[in-house]
Amino acid sequence: MFQTGIFEPTVFYTGGDPGPAPDVGYVTGNVASIMESIAGYARAGATRAGDYGSLSNFEIVRVGGVNVVDKVWKGSISINERYGDVSKTAQLSFHSSFVPEVGAEIIVALGGLGGREFGGRIQSVGSEDKTLNVIPVTAIGYEYDLNTKQVWGRWQSVSADIIVRDLLITYAPGFTARNVQLDAPSIPELTLAGETLQQAMTQIADYVGYAFKVDDYRDIHFKLETARAATPVLPTHYEFNTLRWRDDMSQVRTRMWVIGGGGQLTTDEPAAQNILSLNEVTKYRVGITVVIGDFVTTVTAVNTGAKQITISPTLPYSFPAGTDVNIRVKRESATGAQRMAKILSTPEYAHDGWIEHTVVDRRKNEDGAVTLGDAYLVRFGTPSRSGSYETWANARAGDFVQIEMPSRKIWGTYQVQAVQTTLELAPYFVRRRVDFTDTLLLTFTNLLRTQARKRTDR
Repeated sequence: MFQTGIFEPTVFYTGGDPGPAPDVGYVTGNVASIMESIAGYARAGATRAGDYGSLSNFEIVRVGGVNVVDKVWKGSISINERYGDVSKTAQLSFHSSFVPEVGAEIIVALGGLGGREFGGRIQSVGSEDKTLNVIPVTAIGYEYDLNTKQVWGRWQSVSADIIVRDLLITYAPGFTARNVQLDAPSIPELTLAGETLQQAMTQIADYVGYAFKVDDYRDIHFKLETARAATPVLPTHYEFNTLRWRDDMSQVRTRMWVIGGGGQLTTDEPAAQNILSLNEVTKYRVGITVVIGDFVTTVTAVNTGAKQITISPTLPYSFPAGTDVNIRVKRESATGAQRMAKILSTPEYAHDGWIEHTVVDRRKNEDGAVTLGDAYLVRFGTPSRSGSYETWANARAGDFVQIEMPSRKIWGTYQVQAVQTTLELAPYFVRRRVDFTDTLLLTFTNLLRTQARKRTDR
C-alpha cells in the first residue's frame, strides 16, 4: 500500500559492497506535518530524532573506500527508470572538491544499502560548473557491465534458463540469478555470434516469451511476466493535486493489415497469368492473400517442387522478374469497432467503427503476421488513457496501481511506465513523478510475446 513519508537519509556508495544494511525506513504522518517538514520546519513532536541529523553521522558515500557523502550537491540526485529494455540512469552533482572516476561503481539507496534506488557505473563526469562550483555526473545501470562482453556459442534443445545461467557463469560471474525462473521452455537451436550479453539475454527472452532485466543488485530477472496485483494509490493532497491524465484516440486501429514476407518472381509474368514461378514458396498456403505490387490476389494452389503458386484472380497486367509476392493477413477487433462506431457516429453520419492501418514486416511468416496484428489491436484497439502524479511513496516501473479518484474522473488499474525519482538532502526526502497508462499491462514487446504464447497454446 502506498504511504506518504519522508525517508531516512539517502545512501550513495561507489566501490565494493560493504555488506547488508538495514531496510528502508520512513516517517509516516499527515499531510500538514510532512509538508511543513519539507518546507524546512516542523511542529513540536512531528519528527523523530535523527531525521534531520548531519549527513556525517552516516557512512553513505564511498569512492575507493572513502566516504564522500558530504561532497554530494544538495538536491542534485535524479533517477530515471522506464519499463522495458531500457537502461536505468541517474544524474547527480558533487562539490568541485571531489571528482569521481569514470567507470566507478555507484549505488544510491534509502535507509541503507538494502534499499537501493540505483546501482550501476559512473558513465560521464563533466567539467566544473564555475557558477555553482559543482561537478555534474551521469550514471548508467548494471546493464553496462553486460554490454562489455560478447557472446559466442551454439546451443541445441536446451532450456532457456539453463542457457541464461551458463552465460552468467561464463561471461558475468559477478551477477546473480536469484530471479531466473526455472524450467523455462526449451530452445531448439540458438547461435550467438558476437552479440553483447544483454542482447543475448534479450534474444533468449524474446524467443520463449519471457521478460528480462537487470536490477540494482546485479541480479538477473528472467521470467514469464504476468499482471500482478495492483497497489492502491491512497491520495494525499499531494497526489491528488499533482494528478494529470488525458485520453487519446490518435493511435486507435480496429482493423490491421499486416504484410509479411514471401518470394520473388523468377521470370517476367504477363497479364492474365495465373501460375507464378518464385524463388521460394515456404510462406504460402492455399487460401492466403498475397500482394504483388499494388495488386491483391489469393493463392489457390502451391507446388513446392516446382516452386510455383497458382492465384485467382489472375494478373491484371505484367510484372517483371524480381517483383515481391508478399503474404497479407487481416486482423480485426469487433469490440473495438463497436466502441469507435458509437464514439464517431453522429445523427447525420453513421461511422462503421473500422479504423484501418497497414504495417509491413517482411521477416514475418503467416503466424508472425497474425501475432503482430493481434498485438497492435490489443495495444491500440481503443482510446488510451495515460497520466502522471507525484508521490513520496515507493513506485517502480512495471508496477500496477489502482487509482480511484471519481472527483478527478479517473478510476481503474494502470501500469507504471516510468518513474523519475528526485532525492533531496537536508531535509531528506524523496519525490517521485509516476507516469502511468492503461494500454495495457505490458510493453509492446511483451504484448508480442503474450500473443505468441497464445498462438502456441492453440
